[in-house]
Amino acid sequence: HQCIHNFAEAFGYDEDRIVVMSLPRVDKLTGWDFKEGALRRIYEAYPEFRKKKVVVYAPTQRVDRDISRETERLAEAFSRDEYIVVVKKHPLMDIRCDAAVMDEKFTTLEMLFAADYVICDYSAVIFEAAVIGKPLFFYAFDYDRYGVERDFYIDYKAEMPGVISEDSEKLAAAVASDDYDLRKVRAFGRKYVENQEGCTEKLAEFIADQVKAYE
Repeated sequence: HQCIHNFAEAFGYDEDRIVVMSLPRVDKLTGWDFKEGALRRIYEAYPEFRKKKVVVYAPTQRVDRDISRETERLAEAFSRDEYIVVVKKHPLMDIRCDAAVMDEKFTTLEMLFAADYVICDYSAVIFEAAVIGKPLFFYAFDYDRYGVERDFYIDYKAEMPGVISEDSEKLAAAVASDDYDLRKVRAFGRKYVENQEGCTEKLAEFIADQVKAYE
């Protein structure tokens, strides 16, 4: 699996001691009941979402940095007649943006279902959006700085399944022209989230087996 080496290195374990299992939240992503309920509540709260294309922007956390200006630029790059930009910020960040819907009523996981397009940067939301096959775009306005401060576990520019840009106008133009390939998105999802069915049950069984082994 793609992450075994990285986790072993980070936690000081041998690779054969690392077991990779998908989180229970993957079952929510792939289950119709959760999706149906989320969409019903979202459209009740935001009926305008039915009339325009919804762009969900989910940036990762920046430590001691305000990205309100960059967020505003991105939202303003989209035509308000055609698009609604929804910002799903990290809970530890403070972002202000008058040109977007700063939603706090729903989780990012729920809002992904309402998205026609998803814009990320380096967030784990990338993997969740890929699992459900959402068109992905990447607003990497601070790519060099982020690479120095946080670094990447994968070759970001080679691996991301969509247009990457530091320029908000160019990214909005890519969205407007539907410049994406869902085959790449789904392949990315399968590569990094190999198990996409029965995740909760498999995890529970694994934990139960470990408990029995020590009884």
